[in-house]
Amino acid sequence: MTKEEIDRLISEGNRESVLKACSQIANIQKGLIPPLKTGIDHLDNFLPAGLNNQMVFIGARPSMGKTHMASLVKSNLLNPEVNPTQDIALLVLNWEMQLKSLILRDMKKVLNRDMKDILSKEFTEDEKEKVKDALGELLDERVLNFDQTVEGNEFEYLVRQYIKKNEGKEVILIIDHIHVILTKDQIDKFLKLCNDLKKEFTNLSFVIFFQLNREIEKRWRGGSDAKTKPNPKNYLPNSSDIYNTDSLYQFADIILTLVIPQVVDLDEYTNVNKERYKHLKDHFIGDADDTKTSKLKGRNRIYQNYIKVRNNDNFEEPRLFCDIINPDIEKVIDQMYYNDNPVQKKKPEFKKPSDEIPTIGAINFNTLNSSAAKGIGFDDPAPSSNTPF
Repeated sequence: MTKEEIDRLISEGNRESVLKACSQIANIQKGLIPPLKTGIDHLDNFLPAGLNNQMVFIGARPSMGKTHMASLVKSNLLNPEVNPTQDIALLVLNWEMQLKSLILRDMKKVLNRDMKDILSKEFTEDEKEKVKDALGELLDERVLNFDQTVEGNEFEYLVRQYIKKNEGKEVILIIDHIHVILTKDQIDKFLKLCNDLKKEFTNLSFVIFFQLNREIEKRWRGGSDAKTKPNPKNYLPNSSDIYNTDSLYQFADIILTLVIPQVVDLDEYTNVNKERYKHLKDHFIGDADDTKTSKLKGRNRIYQNYIKVRNNDNFEEPRLFCDIINPDIEKVIDQMYYNDNPVQKKKPEFKKPSDEIPTIGAINFNTLNSSAAKGIGFDDPAPSSNTPF
């Protein structure tokens, strides 16, 4: 804020700012500012006015779904079934993975081949078409992918220039992830700058990914000393698990965490109250009616827990949600880990030609929700004819 702006505020008061804010609320009520949807039902539920001009943080330990969630949010934002009327521009900062690595991962997904095989053999004609389809989103003119780490003046210049280029559009900045910036002081200054930009530009929104502190794994696995023992009541992430920054919690409108228990070899996850979390009934271990609490299944699941919701109308509303990672192997998982019948407790036979355990595929993040906007199955934008494949 400049000295001139401060002097004007002191002399004129804040009447203009109050009226401007009221005008924005009235425009939302009239439907003149349609809400930006992420396509993830429980997240959209906690964003009553949409993602518009909000700062959402999504955190996890390594290999627990951050980059996949970033890809899903990006796809959903661009999906006309999710956001049919908004004019959107995405600035995607891929700080953890190079663009080449992201492209290879998409190729692996659509071709069902491992990366070593992809890099050692040229594509067939059929594979070239699949690869072009996979590249469609990366070549979308509404998206700018940026894999260089910038902060301070360079970051501010990048954002301002992108907003200027996309004047009149809803600009969403997706960062995966901020803990590439190493020091606490750097992260706190960076987040303050993000918050300042958010307040200055009402058409700017953030979805920022971050790492959870490794100390949480001691609660899951137990520590090296006998005093630190796993306790399912303490498995859910909380604000103390945010790594290397105090300001993230302060600036966030929403903080969502992701946990895939089987990554740390947990067959059972946290204890929950059955009544409050009855929407998780399919994930309870056992079906006894004489207990108020239940442990949750850990295998083949990703849990999403909200640490903070700024605009919260109901503190009793559930903040823990779950999705099955691969529905195709769910019966097998139940037989192997959660069936109390000793006859069926033995390792089941897979009815697959290869007799191998099926590979866990893409995470849906929506299997418990009834929205039509799943972010899966819609057509990608037509790829550019300039692709080398």
